[in-house]
Amino acid sequence: MEDVKHVIARLPKAHTAHLTHVWLQKIKKVDYLAGETYQGSFICGSGVNLIVLHPFPVDLKMRLGPKKPLRKILNSYKTHTMELAQDGEGWYLQWTKEGIRKYYLESLLLHEVGHSISNYWGKATDKKGENYADNYATVWADKVKTVAH
Repeated sequence: MEDVKHVIARLPKAHTAHLTHVWLQKIKKVDYLAGETYQGSFICGSGVNLIVLHPFPVDLKMRLGPKKPLRKILNSYKTHTMELAQDGEGWYLQWTKEGIRKYYLESLLLHEVGHSISNYWGKATDKKGENYADNYATVWADKVKTVAH
């Protein structure tokens, strides 16, 4: 959690002053095995602006479901891992602890901060909101990389 605080501290105050919480929250094993989970989310309401990050399982496998993932999905993780494999429970990406750490700090956390400052809300603008959050993470990743060692 200290690394998360350091990354947030490196961002402009105008981008993070509204955040009230960052939580690490487990996910249900059945959802994990089905590949139907998000690694993070931004939730707001009633004065709360919360980033939720879901920890990796102890086997360091990111489950992607029973069907081989599309290349565009794999490309979103290629700077952190490309170890795609399959077992009896479906397709997964195998990670290292350091790869996960860098992914969370240099990509996922920044993506969720991007959502928190985005003006794109609602189903009709999901694609714009995702693009904005992705772009935010790309722009700010280099500025926080010195934190991830």
